[in-house]
Amino acid sequence: GGTPGRRNSVTPWPNDLEITDIQYTPRPAFSHRLIHFDITLTNRGVLPYNGTIALTVKTIFPENITVAHVRVDTTADPGERVKLTFDYVFENSARYKTLIFLDNPDDNPANDSLYTYLDILEESPAVVLNEIKFLTRENEPEWVELYNRGDRAASLLGWAVTDGRDTATIDSALQLASGQYKVLAADTGLTDFYDIPDSLIIRLDGFPTLNNDSDDLYLLDPAGRWIEQTPYHKNWLQGMDGSRPSLERINAGFDARLSRSWGPCAAAEGATPAAENSIHTTLNIPDKGRLSVAPDPFSPDNDGFEDYCSISFQLPVYAARIRLRVYDILGRRVRSITENSYSGNKQSLVWDGRNDDGRILPMGIYIIYLQILDDRNGLIQTYKKSVTLAHKL
Repeated sequence: GGTPGRRNSVTPWPNDLEITDIQYTPRPAFSHRLIHFDITLTNRGVLPYNGTIALTVKTIFPENITVAHVRVDTTADPGERVKLTFDYVFENSARYKTLIFLDNPDDNPANDSLYTYLDILEESPAVVLNEIKFLTRENEPEWVELYNRGDRAASLLGWAVTDGRDTATIDSALQLASGQYKVLAADTGLTDFYDIPDSLIIRLDGFPTLNNDSDDLYLLDPAGRWIEQTPYHKNWLQGMDGSRPSLERINAGFDARLSRSWGPCAAAEGATPAAENSIHTTLNIPDKGRLSVAPDPFSPDNDGFEDYCSISFQLPVYAARIRLRVYDILGRRVRSITENSYSGNKQSLVWDGRNDDGRILPMGIYIIYLQILDDRNGLIQTYKKSVTLAHKL
């Protein structure tokens, strides 16, 4: 409010170049594409400027990058503007805090630098919604999982999730490595329910309250563009909502807006935060399913050798309900391994040679019977495989 004993603040300096503006095109700007920059300086001094302007542009957060050193010989009368130009290609997308400063300071160093933000986006963002936990147990926080399906790391600074009412934005320079998962949650209490490192959990203030019946969830990039939308509904859990599983994406390349791209978690824990989804499958689905049993024969005699048989299958659909039973040679059902459970494209289950009452069955040939039902397509298929149960003589 005053400058007693000092030079008046409104008194012009003899030599005073001010960095007044920076513009870049195209807007929005994308990584791995050429970006053109225009920096404007204004001669605020009372004397004409005649000489070399040396200027540096550096990003200081989340990466320290020297973007440009610009030198130009020019003249500028008092009040006249000078424009400096350069081009640059960013390797990574992020919201870069950027410093522009003169390498040859003048009489007034107060306006020889300028801080600004550069929003550099991915043209085809690789960060996707991968898992949603909207039905939770008592004291379990709601959460969503992000996955980077790209081939290079992505900065999460400025990314956000919203349900149209509340928006939670990541305000730290976190990186999501290629192929990595991270969980966004309203609370860090997630480790009380799952074996997950704290480093893979991002706690966000203002995390949306996810409705138990249905909701619209959006993933926004730093420019506010919605990258993905998931209008989930409780019936997307395929009738498994009583056990409160997470909603898992079958494949990160499937359309997040469609119910057929999602299904209930099939893992025993009910969710797979920061790990591959239990129902994940590749984009290539075989024309025919496959059922295999090994070892054959097996001998459940508790000697530590081939006491169990592994029943593995691959389905001709991305996900389905399954029923897996064991029958004896007379066609009598002796064991129900799983009934009407949900499975991804591939799974392996174990049979210990016991019946439903827990008794080891007599030696002989048994039939493994797999039935699948694709609720979305109305597809029912069955597969059979024999296995020999042996005992020591």
